[in-house]
Amino acid sequence: MELDVSERLPRPSIPVCQRCRHRKQKCDTDLGGCRPCMRSGNECYVEDPDTGRKVPRAYVQRLEDHARNLRQAAKNQTSDQQFKEPSTPMESSGQRQHAAQTPNRRYLGTSSGISFIEYAITFAKTHKILDGSQESSQVKNSASIDAKHLIQILAPSPTQSNLDRETVSRLFDYFSITQWYYRIITRDEFDRHLSCFFSDSPNDHPESAIVVHMISAISTFYLGAIEGNAMASNLAEIQYDRALHLLPTILPYRTIETLQTILLVLLYSFLNPQKPVTWHLLGAALRLATFLRLHEDNVAADSRYSAKDVYVRRNLFWTLYSIDRAVGNTLGRPTALQDVDIQTPFPDLDTDGTHDSYPAANAAIASHCFQIRRLQSEAADMLYQKIRPMPAGWPTDIQRRVDQWLLEAPLSKASPQMEEWINHAYQNLIMFINRPSLISPSSSFEEASKRSFSSASKVLKLYAKMHSRNAIDCTWMAFHWLFLAAVTHVFCIWTDVDIRVSADWKEINEDLQRTRMVLSAMVEYWRYGKKILDIYCQLCDGTIRLFVQLIPIAAGEQNHERQSTLEVAETTTQAPGIDAAPSLTEAVDASIQFDDILMNDDLDYWLDQPIAGFGTPNGGMEPYLGPSDLTSELDPWLYRM
Repeated sequence: MELDVSERLPRPSIPVCQRCRHRKQKCDTDLGGCRPCMRSGNECYVEDPDTGRKVPRAYVQRLEDHARNLRQAAKNQTSDQQFKEPSTPMESSGQRQHAAQTPNRRYLGTSSGISFIEYAITFAKTHKILDGSQESSQVKNSASIDAKHLIQILAPSPTQSNLDRETVSRLFDYFSITQWYYRIITRDEFDRHLSCFFSDSPNDHPESAIVVHMISAISTFYLGAIEGNAMASNLAEIQYDRALHLLPTILPYRTIETLQTILLVLLYSFLNPQKPVTWHLLGAALRLATFLRLHEDNVAADSRYSAKDVYVRRNLFWTLYSIDRAVGNTLGRPTALQDVDIQTPFPDLDTDGTHDSYPAANAAIASHCFQIRRLQSEAADMLYQKIRPMPAGWPTDIQRRVDQWLLEAPLSKASPQMEEWINHAYQNLIMFINRPSLISPSSSFEEASKRSFSSASKVLKLYAKMHSRNAIDCTWMAFHWLFLAAVTHVFCIWTDVDIRVSADWKEINEDLQRTRMVLSAMVEYWRYGKKILDIYCQLCDGTIRLFVQLIPIAAGEQNHERQSTLEVAETTTQAPGIDAAPSLTEAVDASIQFDDILMNDDLDYWLDQPIAGFGTPNGGMEPYLGPSDLTSELDPWLYRM
């Protein structure tokens, strides 16, 4: 008889905990925590003899329980398969074929732009707009391979990536400029972390080391992307890996500093295509913020919190809220915290620089940007989640409030980068409200198609403008939003005869060509982008091929060709079937379905990471009290980061 897997594995030996070792007293082998530590109310830590890493015994117990459950699940699955064999070979073949044809897709909700993109591409294939193959991205793909090869050649050794205080301070200045809308850490806080990091005992402050390494990684990555410097991008990866190895030393503590470090790692996941675990990091940050009661405005009456503490807590919460709404609505996933449960006001403006040494104008603009996330969340709840019935005047009211938000934006105090962010956020929200969806296939909004087309066109021009000065954002969400705007742009042309008749086709052609160039540049950073670039090139070619008669040949020939162009245009713009868009509830062509590849849920990368780290817990931190405090399925992963 074959033994069970768990029976063949030796029972792990439990080392003496750190407290009992120092006190030279007897320590029992209870995984949950030894009796002396439990009686004294201290967390029971043990040291891994192989790595020297200190971990709570409660964590070891959770890992053991998790491994036992996985072994049992694998055993049950093997047993079930023995009783579920098909009755005939033909049935088995058919089931395998059906399973192969069934796409293994991750969850994408109705508010996700990917759902609309899939429908639009299906529409294009139905009307012969999308066909054939393109070679436009082949050259870019080879360039991408060469870039990866250069990174390997130029990769510096770890000793070459050591940091000095002046350089790190300048990197934080750059971080504050490029990440101005993420109010995660103030200059004063960072200076304190710098002092700890460059002190005589840096190992006693692992949280400071993580902050310094993550600020350096994010800033260096941006510098490498803007300057096209592969060595800088590789240096960013080294700093990120150093922070990652230290992260387990502070994750057992539920503090503001822990939340700050998680958010910094979350920002890096936006930038690096090799680390797409944004959804898991976001969930961890939201759970910690909820535990810290950041969504409740009860800190003003609490004597434990100073005015600066309140300022930091509110900035952290609204930064996290903005990220949650942006990511959730991009992927169509539910939000963890409903608006009705939020009582925290927007941060007060620090006009005298008491809490933050940076200009108050930046805080004012960031606070204004938090407001559009509230409007975006309301639109998602009303249009896509259908939390409550839509009032009769809501479409007009939401449009008015969004327009008012743009009018009240403090653009006079904004830098060019801030102004572009505000305009981009506004146009994206207009598209989000007006574009067709699975829930609302035929928008009841007045001139919804024209609004979507206008906003999409402005977004494409904005990306082209940023690309021209090498200032384009390289995050996966920026790539997603650009492709969504590009597809919305051509879809409105296909389905609205009024747009085709009144549009400036020379301008449309320029938008299509410029967007190709921008997508080609962004493909360098995202390995999954080649498919998107190929599809968009085909959509552009199909659109031009279908409506080529509407495009002016040249400025001097417009009058000569005017009569013939109008005659052909009258037929082309009203071609049968073009304007009759099928229902969005119809099946999407499986060949063009997009998996949620930029938000990969596979944790194998993280679980295979070597564990290293050092440092002692900060005595001022509040530790987890026991296994019952951590009930999330992501807790083992958080420790294994």
